[in-house]
This record gives sequence, structure tokens and C-alpha cells, in this order.
Amino acid sequence: MVFSFIFILYVLLSVSVSAENSLVISEVMFNPNGDENAREFIEIHNRSNQPVSIEGCFIGDGDGFDSLVTVDANNRYIPAGAYALVLDPDYFTSNEMYEGIPDNTPLFTVEDKALGSRGLSNSTAEAVYLISSVGDTLSVVRYSLECPAGHSWERVLMHGEDTPDNFKPSKVENGTPGQPNSVVPPSHNPALDKHSLVFYTEQPEMSDTIDIAVSYINAGVETLSNIAVTVTILPDLLLDTITFHEYVEPSMLSEEQTIRVDNLPAGNLGFRATIETNMNNNTTYDDTLYAALHVPVYKGALVLNEIMADPEDGQSEWIEIMNMANAAIDLHGFSIGDYGGSTSLPVADHLFIDPAEMAVLSTAVPENISGKSSLILIERFPVLNNDGDSITLLDCTGAVIDSVRYDKAPEDCSLELISPQMRGNISGWDVCVDPDGATPGSKNSIFFSYVPEDEKPEISSPQIHLEPNPFLHDVNVTYELPFPLARVRMIIYDRRGRKVATLRDVEESGSSWSGIWDGRNDGRRLPAGPYILDFEIQDKRTGKMYRLRETVVVASQL
Repeated sequence: MVFSFIFILYVLLSVSVSAENSLVISEVMFNPNGDENAREFIEIHNRSNQPVSIEGCFIGDGDGFDSLVTVDANNRYIPAGAYALVLDPDYFTSNEMYEGIPDNTPLFTVEDKALGSRGLSNSTAEAVYLISSVGDTLSVVRYSLECPAGHSWERVLMHGEDTPDNFKPSKVENGTPGQPNSVVPPSHNPALDKHSLVFYTEQPEMSDTIDIAVSYINAGVETLSNIAVTVTILPDLLLDTITFHEYVEPSMLSEEQTIRVDNLPAGNLGFRATIETNMNNNTTYDDTLYAALHVPVYKGALVLNEIMADPEDGQSEWIEIMNMANAAIDLHGFSIGDYGGSTSLPVADHLFIDPAEMAVLSTAVPENISGKSSLILIERFPVLNNDGDSITLLDCTGAVIDSVRYDKAPEDCSLELISPQMRGNISGWDVCVDPDGATPGSKNSIFFSYVPEDEKPEISSPQIHLEPNPFLHDVNVTYELPFPLARVRMIIYDRRGRKVATLRDVEESGSSWSGIWDGRNDGRRLPAGPYILDFEIQDKRTGKMYRLRETVVVASQL
């Protein structure tokens, strides 16, 4: 008798629990895979702390309302925090059953032949109503036609409102009937959204100092604190890691913190913010955010510095560019064009070129490329004509950053820019004089430090340096010229005027050179004593001749 009384009291209390604010529509399958007449369903969630029955309640789509009836009289109560399913009557005679429905899930159907007036519409976004047995509206959910076919319309936060922003398409096909929704966030879920990175500048310029506001959203259901966010400029320039110590309630944003960026790089910059935690299952939101910031590259910041238009057979054409600005430049989106209108595909990755550094753009790895330079493999590189062409360097917006026209490409040899200040004019270019025929990624062989005419030049005449002198094993011979291009001859004579060594024999030269003489003649070491280095130079542009003579001494071996 005591057991019977307790059971009856439990049932009475369960039935008397107010359904208002306890029962909500948690999932709607309105466009299922397979038999649509049988596989539509509506899921009801009991968010109270006691069991509740929905028998006698009504479900409808606004045009038609049907009374809910239990399928199993012994399983008509929805346990606290659990789910019940309202299934189309045809489901129970169909061969297309849902897999994974828990065995203890209360199942209900309707007295009519279909859910709503004639089933749930796939062409009109209908509102689905849950009405209590006494006529109170318990939950109203309007689904979205943006929900993919075969996916259900799921509630994100069970204690949240019936509003559209609290629903999303299920992450899995066929939905999650009778189970926790696939879009429900975990208990601890720090996340980033579009407001988590805010740039405090509308029109940033290269080398500026800017501030970036950083925040995160608590997309879970538990309070969070001590969350760290790392901000990086793509691909790998770490800006800072910020720790948010304050407590942040569910669905709330943290307070903003600021990162300052000095000497802002230019280009189509990419930023990445990442939450540094292992507590995030990340079922709904994302712990990584990407943002873009366009910083214009001014004309002349990048210059075309070397061109290989007629390489050896089997080798690829290439160009070299140099950063003349005082800030790094991201080449993401840059491209190369030619006179015929052909344009390469844009640089796909975020790749930086630092101040005073060079990068080589080609379809393959050039010979003799310096290991210190950046090699950027670029698709659909324009074919450069050997008998003359023009080359343009375009930024990510298609604006011309630098351009040059050449009349004829030297065979198996590159064209080099004499000085960055002479860019854009073919007279500022000439043939590479390096023995390899090109200097990809290295200082141009004809590089000349340009000095305006109204300023005093660093040197006014050719200069030669011998170090050490006297020497025992070898001597380092260097020279500097006050003009960019020359023909040089460098001969060493003994005291009787006999030629004993040739260092350079009427060779093309840039404004500087360095070499070694080991004090030998035809492999034999010369006797100790003084020798004469005779240095003849012709300025290629003016034809003017210069001659220097220096004494070089071979020291005695002790």
C-alpha cells in the first residue's frame, strides 16, 4: 500500500508540473532524406528538473493543429533534461527508420494523417507551434529554408529563446532525433567572431603605428576566465598573446584589450587570432579567426631589379624585385604583366619581403640563386620577348607599382638595374657583368650607389685597395669606380716590365670588384720583392680613360 501511494503521488506531481517555460521545440525535420511523408519529425525538449508528459498537447504549423497521442502508454513522460519525438503516422509502417534513437525516448504521433495541415512545407518557411492541453502556447519555432535537405533545424541553447539566432542546421545528416543537438555548444567554449579583431584605423599607410582591439565571446554554457588569445600576421609574424583574466558569462563578450603594431607592413595583410586552450570542443563557434587589412604599397616601394628574358635552353625566365621601403611588404596578390597584356596568376600565399631584401619570381628555380633570397614560384608567368618587351609589377589591386621596357634581351645573360633611383627607364639598365651571367637574389653586378648631381659624390675618381700589402700568401684586390659601367684591364708587371699575372683582361665591370692574387705566375710562386699593378679603366658611357699604378710587394718567407 505504501509503494502504491508513493507511485500515485509521483505521477500526480509529474503531471502537475507546469509545462510553461519547461517544454520547447528543440528540433524540426521538415525536408528529410527518403520518404518525406514518413520521415518528418518534431523533437520536444523538457528543460525542467522533473518528468513531464506532452500527451494531450497540440502540434501545428499555423494552418492545422493536431492532438498528440502516445505510441507507448508505458513511456509517455519526458525525463528531466531529455527529449521526446513527434513522428508522422506513416513512420511506423515505413521501412526507412531513423538510426540511433535512444530506446527510452518517448514517441508520439498525431491523430491526423500528417504533421501540420498537410505536412511541413519545403517551399515556405513555416512556424511550428507547441500548444498545451489548455491552449497555452509553449514554443513557436520558424524554420529556415536555408537549412540543407536532409538536415534538421536544431536549437543551439536549450534555455535560450525561440528566436532564429538560436537555431542552426544540424551538422549531421538526418539530424539528431532523441539525442543532444549537434549544434549545442560544449560547457566551456571560448570562441572568436567577426567582432574579435577590430582595427582602429580606416585608411592605414605603410610604416604607420596602429592599434588592434582583441576580444572573445563565451559561446559555452559555463562562466570563463583566464583565456589567452594569440594574434599573428600571416604567415608567421607573432604580434602578441593576450590573457583575459576577467570572468565572462555565457553569450557575453570579454572586455577589449589592445595590441599595438609599429612599422606596419604593407600589402594585402592577413591576420589570424587563435584561442590558446584545450578546453574547446568547438562544435558551434570557431577558436580561430582570420581578418584582412589592406595597406597600400606606394609606387616605387618595390622595384624591378633584374630580368632574365633569354635564359639558356631548358632554363626558366624570371624577374627579381627589391624592397626599397622601410617596412616589410606582403606579396600576396601581386602579379607580373607584359606588353601583350598577359598577366601571371597572383601570388597565392602571404610572403613577406623585408626592407632592402630581394625576391625572385619565376615558374622554376633559377640557376645560381642566392640562398638568402626569397624564391616565389608563380603560375602562368608571361613569356618575355627576346627582341623587346615591357614588364609591369602589379599589386593586389592591379595598380602598377613599377614597370620597365627593354629593347633587346642579351642571350644567356640578365639585364640589371644600375641603381634603384634610376628605375623605370631603360637607360638605368645594362647587361650583367658577373661571370655567371646573372645574380638572382644577390647584389647586382653593375650596382651603383647613385648620388644626385648637386651632392658631393663619395668618390670622384677610380680607387684601388690592396690588403695586406706586403703579403705572404695572397692579397685582396678591390676597386671602386665613380660610374656604373666600365671596361677594365688589370695586369701585374715585375721590375723589368715583364707581365707576370693578369687579373682582369678587358672585361666588363660594374662600379666595384674584389679579387685575390696569390703571388704566382703560371702556378709558380714569384720571388719576393715589389711588383707593379697596372689598372686601366674606360667609362663605358663617356669613353673617358683612367689609369692607376700601384706597387704590390710579395713578402719573404722566414
